[in-house]
Formats: sequence, structure tokens, C-alpha cells
Amino acid sequence: MPTVTEISPSDLQAVPEISAVIHRHGWGSLASGVVAFPGRNDNWAGTTSAGVGVFVKKISGPDAAARFRRALSFTQLGPAQAGIASPACIAADEASRVLVFELLEGARDGNTLEQGGLFTPPWRTRRGAPSAACTGCRHRARPWTQQSPPGPAWAD
Repeated sequence: MPTVTEISPSDLQAVPEISAVIHRHGWGSLASGVVAFPGRNDNWAGTTSAGVGVFVKKISGPDAAARFRRALSFTQLGPAQAGIASPACIAADEASRVLVFELLEGARDGNTLEQGGLFTPPWRTRRGAPSAACTGCRHRARPWTQQSPPGPAWAD
């Protein structure tokens, strides 16, 4: 299995809304074992000073408000609807576009699964259905070939 390189966390002092959301929920501050992960959003994982393991996502960019709402919809509807395991969203702050999830020790992201050959077409399709439901698209199964674009099929 390939090794995943973790990057140093972004300076949390430069993103005070992360600390504000965590503190507001009584979890202290993100203090121990903090790591950041590559992605289009800032993502951190670690343990708070109150001992709570968290994965924190700060959604940013020109379409951040819409992406935040979709992500929050997924946390509320997607996993239960699709019957898949997903970390619980334990805090959300729409004004700052911050989502806080329970930390799943040993969890792997899609890039890691792909590198290990585990991001198979059936796996992608099963995980894509809840996302499609949250964005209003109709998901449909389709045969997969090497020429198929990655990801779920969307109804035309």
C-alpha cells in the first residue's frame, strides 16, 4: 500500500473561526496530534484539549456557500439514505463555513484508496448516490469500462 504524505497543518492562528467553533462547543482548542490533508479546502484532524478527536473542514472559494450547504445536507441525509458508514458531523457553522466531524482513527480518503487500487467502480457508485441525492441529481447505474470517467453516473 502506498504511503500517504501528510503536510504540515496550516497555521490555525490564521483561521480563528476554527478555534471559535471548537471552543463554542466546549471542546477547548485543537491541540494535539494536529495534521492537515491536501484538498481544495483546508482540513485538519487532531484531538482537542478536552480530549475530543475531530476532523475539521473549512470550505472556501467562490462557491463556498453552496458547497457548505451540500456538505451539510449530505451529513444529514446521505449516509442514512445510502446505508453507508460516515463520521458524524458534530458541529457546523454556516457563517464561517466550518464543519466539524468526529475523528475516525485509521480512516482513508478517496485519493489514498485510489492509489491502493481500492477505489473501485462499484465502491464509487455506492458512495456517489448520496451525493447525487443531496445535489438534486438522479443517480443511475451504468456499466463501467476503462474509458468511463471516474465517479458516479448522473442522469441526463
